[in-house]
Amino acid sequence: LEFSDGGLGLTVRDDGQGFDPMRIGEGSGVGLRSIRARAARNRGRQEVTSAPGAGTTITVWMPCTGEA
Repeated sequence: LEFSDGGLGLTVRDDGQGFDPMRIGEGSGVGLRSIRARAARNRGRQEVTSAPGAGTTITVWMPCTGEA
C-alpha cells in the first residue's frame, strides 16, 4: 500500500502459476475486468504483470483529491 500527494496505490503479488495478461476477458472470470472497470470509473488505473509460470503482480492506483 502506497500513499502519495496524488493518490493511493495497492500492489498485490504472488508467486503462483501466472497467466497471459493479453487473455484477460476470455473465459468466464470477471475479477480483473471488474477491478479495471471500478478503477476507471474513479479515474484510476489497473496494471497487471504476469506470465505463465512466473506469478502475477496487480497494481491499482486511485487519485486522491483530499475531498471527503
